[in-house]
Amino acid sequence: MSLSKLIVPPYDHVLDESVWVKIVAENFYGDSLISEPGNGGLVKLVPDAPVNLANDPFVTSDLRIKFTWQEGASNGGDTVLDFNIYYDNGYGGDTFILLASNVEAAHYTTTVTLINDVNYSFKVTARNTVGSGLQSQAVTILAARVADAPVNMASIPSITTAYQIGITW
Repeated sequence: MSLSKLIVPPYDHVLDESVWVKIVAENFYGDSLISEPGNGGLVKLVPDAPVNLANDPFVTSDLRIKFTWQEGASNGGDTVLDFNIYYDNGYGGDTFILLASNVEAAHYTTTVTLINDVNYSFKVTARNTVGSGLQSQAVTILAARVADAPVNMASIPSITTAYQIGITW
């Protein structure tokens, strides 16, 4: 029998510090004797929340939103495996629902149907072998809308020639 993960309350251990433990096995008939101390485990934590969430205006449109982020200051002593994306479904408020899981890159482009001219808020969590960290601060991004038709079009006679037309709007 092997133990892959032991979760205990924090005892002010240092990240990547080696831990000595004693184990008691428990089954239907009771507890075993305490084992001899063993070593080999390293203190690992969940990763910090991602930071610097930002809109990618070169991709964001009325149909989709792309945003990027960076990993938090600490990966918890283990490689970040992936990210989970949460959003507010365009309704605002503090209720965020899971939009996508197991996102491996530090960017995401929506695949849900968006409503143009609506603000959507997003949060991200990072996950390592210990688990998922806290949600990031939210970033709010406007699903673009079709531009209004130009108004007040007028000629600019001073730059209108036989080869160019000057107009303003």
